[in-house]
Amino acid sequence: MTTPTNPIIALSEQDATLLNQASEKLEEYAAEQRQRGNCSAAEGAECSAHAVQRLGTAMLAVQRNARQAQAVLDSNWKARMLDGRAIERDEMGFGEHPELPMLDEGMKPRAFFAALGVELMHTMAEDDLELDEHEAMNDAGNWNAWIPRPPAGEGWRLAAIFDTEDGTAAWWVRNALTAKAAQEGGT
Repeated sequence: MTTPTNPIIALSEQDATLLNQASEKLEEYAAEQRQRGNCSAAEGAECSAHAVQRLGTAMLAVQRNARQAQAVLDSNWKARMLDGRAIERDEMGFGEHPELPMLDEGMKPRAFFAALGVELMHTMAEDDLELDEHEAMNDAGNWNAWIPRPPAGEGWRLAAIFDTEDGTAAWWVRNALTAKAAQEGGT
């Protein structure tokens, strides 16, 4: 089973302080270079200082926003997860249901969802598309044209489209009780 890659890099307050100190050192270097008449080195150091400051601020903001945006696993989560809302895809064609929780690397997604009464399956773009379609989307780095086909059976809801080490994948979810009842009724 493949899991979505986690784009968030953990940055502690201490890391942010170190980035600010690095920025200050670059500003000091820029001032020294300007005093020596080396304007191009001073400008480069000033640009670098500004970039380091913005990087630290942006990384902390992304972490704060990600923590706030994580799904809430309360008693109504399953109903919200299976509500049929379409995923919002980004410019590359990736996206996820707003209730999809962030899973740590090494977790077993199928077991996690099963414990919450949700069946999880995945499909791979490589298996779902014709070779020329797959190659064209892969070369373009854009998967918006891929409309993943659900696994066999009833009740599947598209939960995510994401990139993995093995290629572009889609996660499908459905109510595990409904799936079990359908299997028992068919036997």
